[in-house]
Amino acid sequence: MADFNASIQQMKINLDKLGIDTLPLAPNSKSPVAGMYDWQNRPPEELWVHAKPDSNIGVRCGGDINLVVLDCDDKNIAGTSDNICQLFEVEGYPYDELLIVQTASGIGRHFYGIMNESPKQNIYLIDESIGSGEIRCGIGSYVVAPPSRVENGSSYQFINGDFANIPILDLDFVIGKIAKKKAAETSVVFRESRRRLERPKLTPRAQRLLTKPFKKGEYKTRSEAEFALIISLINRGFSYEEIKQHFIKSKFPGKFARRYHRNKITALRNLEKEYKRALNRARNHESEGRIRGRNAYFWAVNRPWEGRTGSSDRTVFIALANIAFRSGKIKFGASSREVGELSGVNKNTASKALKRLFDAGFIKCSKLTIPYIYWFTSLVVQSNTFFLLPPPVGECMKLENHDSFRWGALNKSGYEIYFNLSQKPMTVNELVEVTGRCKRTIEIKLKKMNRTINPLTREVFSMVEKVDNVWHLCDDIDLNEIAKILGSFSALAWQKLQHQKDRESYIFRPSRRRN
Repeated sequence: MADFNASIQQMKINLDKLGIDTLPLAPNSKSPVAGMYDWQNRPPEELWVHAKPDSNIGVRCGGDINLVVLDCDDKNIAGTSDNICQLFEVEGYPYDELLIVQTASGIGRHFYGIMNESPKQNIYLIDESIGSGEIRCGIGSYVVAPPSRVENGSSYQFINGDFANIPILDLDFVIGKIAKKKAAETSVVFRESRRRLERPKLTPRAQRLLTKPFKKGEYKTRSEAEFALIISLINRGFSYEEIKQHFIKSKFPGKFARRYHRNKITALRNLEKEYKRALNRARNHESEGRIRGRNAYFWAVNRPWEGRTGSSDRTVFIALANIAFRSGKIKFGASSREVGELSGVNKNTASKALKRLFDAGFIKCSKLTIPYIYWFTSLVVQSNTFFLLPPPVGECMKLENHDSFRWGALNKSGYEIYFNLSQKPMTVNELVEVTGRCKRTIEIKLKKMNRTINPLTREVFSMVEKVDNVWHLCDDIDLNEIAKILGSFSALAWQKLQHQKDRESYIFRPSRRRN
């Protein structure tokens, strides 16, 4: 294990020196970490902040060097790799000059190259006359790199060449002779790169510290308050550039404001130094409550929730995980109204889901206080499926409880499809496997998401599209417009208003004694 961890770190260092962007993948998996927002565009050093040593490593295609990878699927069409080798030979690329990686299946091959021009699309299909596979060459496309390994113990291995000697490929050769001839018409694109999750939001405490002086006795010094603010923003998912902009625009009475007024260069240099120190502390010192909340979140999004109530149970459990992560406590209070607002379901639905989660042994509950106190069981927090980054607390729930995924609209099963397609394009059978929904439910939701018609303008809105039996998430999806068409717009705002009225009018009444 130690040798594997060291080899992954060494590979990351080598690829960084060569200008090749990397990203951490879930241990023993080919997939990026669920919930790792905007991994397609964020700098690699930010993505690796919370990476565990046994993470796999992926290589992002495209980028500044126009990296392209021909992913040959010999399992579907035998001889694809041999045909690609012959084409390279004809074009003047001898075998000895190629960089070829054997995939974990032992059958597939990855051919690496650097294109002399940027392609118009992010991904193309290999022409059927040559074989089966994809040409990955732009934002949102990636491949698993050596020495990563998967659950069965198989690993990715170099067959020929290395990353230090990647051949330069002509765009006309790759797209003109290998790509599917109608690729430009079908416009096959990794839709996950186009639909990004919203940026993280400030916590109430961080917002107060940025706009007002900190309370007396809250922190000993301004430096301590400043450091705590930076850690809070890092835990929330902000990058250094975003933190810098907040400090510049804020009225925070720390050392930075005074230094920035005197010398901007010195102030920014010191802020970057404090950021690195805070980053190291946030990486190595995390409260047990946050760790449990994070692990519970990733445990939930990386398992299928089967049954008629599976979607509701999943979204309620994720709401609890976010409350735990936000509070940083092992045991945390959560009312059915708060859980309902976060998960986008009715308070009664939330209450029933909480009971089912308790009966299933996923959570425990103490009813001695109001609201009830919950905590996760060892079945959840001691699972081996933990991942690398803390959940984007506000962001994952921002979409989870969106009006378009309410009852009567697309429902929670619609969100599960939306979430999984934002990770990567999938077939119907793959969606059935990862969500736990039945095939008929998936097909009905995909049909609805593929064609939603505005009854007034007759305009057609598509959230997903089908290309070669694979479903992709469309570009520039306006969820608010979808919610308006489906009649669920402002449902969350109405729910919050109703809950506020309930709280204001709520009166504790002593139980009557029986005679």
